[in-house]
Amino acid sequence: KDFKGWESRVGLRMLPETMKEEAGETIVTAVITSEKACEVVDWERWEMVNEVLLMDGCVMPETKQIPLLDSHQRFQISNIKGSVRNLRIEGAELVGDVHFDTEAKNEIRLVRDGHLTDLSAGYRISSEETVEIPAQKEIQISINGKMRSIKNEDMKKRVLARTKWWIKEGSLVAIGADDTAKFRSELQTKPPTIRADDPEFEKKINEIVEQKINSIKINSKGENNMVTTDELTVD
Repeated sequence: KDFKGWESRVGLRMLPETMKEEAGETIVTAVITSEKACEVVDWERWEMVNEVLLMDGCVMPETKQIPLLDSHQRFQISNIKGSVRNLRIEGAELVGDVHFDTEAKNEIRLVRDGHLTDLSAGYRISSEETVEIPAQKEIQISINGKMRSIKNEDMKKRVLARTKWWIKEGSLVAIGADDTAKFRSELQTKPPTIRADDPEFEKKINEIVEQKINSIKINSKGENNMVTTDELTVD
């Protein structure tokens, strides 16, 4: 499948104190993600940038519901651990109610005991619905008839402000990164997993992608290491 435009950022935080039992279901409130700028990879240029997901541009399913997955594993139904329902915007945050499947007993126990607090938002973006802000610049953005002022205070990195993005799933993860989000507060940059019919080819190409991402992260403290897709070759 083509997952171009799909992103994930570790950003949900669950609040164990909001956990409740209702009609046999375990429910807990979570912040899915926020407008906090988070470091991600710009896959078009292969460099590190800061990304801002504007809440006014969030496109939710009509049902206001998305699946709850185990670590972004989207390829098997067995990885569904429940669902995130009643999605809504609260200020600069996307909030939802996590409904655990009755079979997710281990996950429920980890949340109840405070060991599992983080989730990750999976979403789709579009370059046509993105505004680029150079380092140390401030621009005005019109989104859904509202004017927004977005300032990039970073000395080197660009900001990619997503004026329209599609929330697709939430995932339980071991470690997160956006301190405004959890099970009610983290956004990890994670390269997309490339799938192939040949397991050996799949393993090798993903190792190459991981090496490229690591080299970008190292160089993001200084000059960005520009990498093109032409360099991603497998012998």
